[in-house]
Formats: sequence, C-alpha cells, structure tokens
Amino acid sequence: MLALKETLKFQQTFDPSFYISVLEHLSSPTITTKKSAYRALEKRGLDSSIKKTNPAGNLD
Repeated sequence: MLALKETLKFQQTFDPSFYISVLEHLSSPTITTKKSAYRALEKRGLDSSIKKTNPAGNLD
C-alpha cells in the first residue's frame, strides 16, 4: 500500500515501472517498519514531504 501511495504522490499518473521499482526497494528485509520505509525512500531522493502542485499551479 505504501508503494502505491508514494508512486501516486511522485507521479501525476500511475506509472507501473516506477511502482515496481518502489515496491522492490521497499521489499528489502532491512525495512521492517513504516518509518524505516519512509527513511529508505528519502535516502533514494523520494522525500514524502515534498509538496506537489496540481494542474492549476496550486499546492496540494
């Protein structure tokens, strides 16, 4: 579920290859909690606190 949520957060549309990449990364045996999953994504440059703009240019 986390992989799907983060995929949609960073991509404007669902990108299957990006989703699979995130899912593979999160399936590491060293990632055992939600917090460690977010940390692992941040290390890869996917900061979940980044605010995205919608098509109208407003912050979501």
